[in-house]
Amino acid sequence: MKLVDTGGASRSNPPYLTPEQARGRPADVRGDVFRLGLILYELLAGRPLFAGPPPQALRHIGAFDERALEPLPGCPPSLWTVLLQALATEPEARFGSARVFADTLRAFLEERQLGVDHLDIASLFARLFPMRHSPLDAGADGQGEEISLAERMPPRLETLPPVVRMAPESRVQAEPPPMLYPVGPPPPPDAALEEAPEEAVEKAPDETPDEACPPRPVTLQELQARLLDEALKLVGGGAEMAPLLVRLTRRCVSWLGGGCGEEALAVMAARTLVLAARLEEPRRFVLPPLARVRPLVEGFPELGEVLSSVLLAGHDSAPPAGRAARALLCAAAFVAQVRSARPGVVEAARVLGHLRQDSRLSPGALEALSAELGVSAMLPSVTVGGAAAP
Repeated sequence: MKLVDTGGASRSNPPYLTPEQARGRPADVRGDVFRLGLILYELLAGRPLFAGPPPQALRHIGAFDERALEPLPGCPPSLWTVLLQALATEPEARFGSARVFADTLRAFLEERQLGVDHLDIASLFARLFPMRHSPLDAGADGQGEEISLAERMPPRLETLPPVVRMAPESRVQAEPPPMLYPVGPPPPPDAALEEAPEEAVEKAPDETPDEACPPRPVTLQELQARLLDEALKLVGGGAEMAPLLVRLTRRCVSWLGGGCGEEALAVMAARTLVLAARLEEPRRFVLPPLARVRPLVEGFPELGEVLSSVLLAGHDSAPPAGRAARALLCAAAFVAQVRSARPGVVEAARVLGHLRQDSRLSPGALEALSAELGVSAMLPSVTVGGAAAP
């Protein structure tokens, strides 16, 4: 895809004028930096910075002071600092050119260890929208066929010539866009994106120090998981429960004696479950149907098996066989009933007391939730095999 129109971000359009233009002063290349900052703000906030009729927008631009802006929820402090410099009222305080602005944004991505290319984006969209296809797909095997897009275009674009596909043997292979790869250990992340500090995780009774996860380099899958976590925080709604579900799932797997591989599988399944739930119901977290999950796990059989065990478990069935599935089912059942991403002790105790009547949930996983949420002393003991478990 190519960006052919910025949606009206021209040099004379009031919502995208610079403060110096609104005050009758000439603008130079740093005015383009300000306009790029406006577009970045609009991408992060989901709304333009200067809205309203042209006269009102012009007054707001003339009186604009970037220091009065409230930080956007979910925006990392380091990225917010970059944005404020691009939106500086005085041109001298902005980046000297668009190239310097771009280099600063690229440095932000490198610091955050975010490496995403066009193939990652295409794969994500293909899984999220399996029924949507490009009009070019239908003629992929054609020899120099002509594909007209006039029916899909607005009237003002119908006069453009149709798209012509070259024969496969004559297609020019374009170089892919550059990738950003980690060059060292990640720095301390921004505090605004971090979850609440977790207490030290208690080890399962049979776990020894040798079974702890050894230190290792950050993998590409972990970088993608971090990117997905930050994206879920930004979209809001039911996705705000992602940090809680991931934390509880990780604790349950550890309590049940699962190793590093089972923990990584369960945590990735938890993130996928939140994404599917967000697509099913935007406002609150619900357990999605299996049909919503399947497009997201295509090509990942182990992940699909865990999620199938969780979503197909009936109310009268026994706990799933695998530790990852048992941990995720218990954590997801709790998150689906609790009302807050940071539940209080009383609310957590109420939900856990109700969940203890569910035969699908592993008693060991329920004990892990009780310990993690600090409500063990408020709940009655659970009977396991005829004996009372503390």
